[in-house]
Amino acid sequence: ATSTPFNNLTIFNTSATGVTLNTAASVGGILTLTDGYVYTTTNVLTLTNTASATSGLAASYIIGPIIKQGASDFVFPVGKGTKWARLGIFTITASSDFRAEYFNSQYVNITSLVNPIEVVSGLEYWVLDRVAGAGNADVRLYWEDATWSQILECTPNGDLSVAHFTAGAWNDSGSPSITAGCTGPAPFTGWVQSNSVTVFSPFTFGSKNWQVNPLPVTLVNFT
Repeated sequence: ATSTPFNNLTIFNTSATGVTLNTAASVGGILTLTDGYVYTTTNVLTLTNTASATSGLAASYIIGPIIKQGASDFVFPVGKGTKWARLGIFTITASSDFRAEYFNSQYVNITSLVNPIEVVSGLEYWVLDRVAGAGNADVRLYWEDATWSQILECTPNGDLSVAHFTAGAWNDSGSPSITAGCTGPAPFTGWVQSNSVTVFSPFTFGSKNWQVNPLPVTLVNFT
């Protein structure tokens, strides 16, 4: 009935149901995800400012919200359904509590766009909230399969962007860092990282030219 504090915690569960938190829990040492999903809801898994974690893998990640405290760079090992989709925060300016969750579905609004964003993903998004503190951070979105995410071009400072939903529309958060090749039909992996973000809310992949990175949108505009 009370929050459970762990030092080191390893998840190794080969059952189809995985591990469900029936109460809140925290980790102060190392969270190691080896096998099996961890389901959280209002019972959130919190990693303290002394904690670290593996970034997950296709067979093991957090389904639901997870909180990271402190000012250290961190990669949230999140996913949903059968999709592992990490989210990173870097260059944090002050100790804060960040809560992250991934959704393998379309955000409620993908049509309100601010130039230069022409299209955003209609397939997936992340919600990143700062629930305590005042730290800013660079936000990094990972893709594990460029074909599935319909990312065709990812050259440095190119078309691909971290799109941020704020003030009722998707805005460009800037893309100073892009890594990995993603041409051809093979499932390439990589990430795109934003400039420093001061207000936190939904994020997803954005394209400054829908003909370069169509993302999972069938029809953008018809005249």
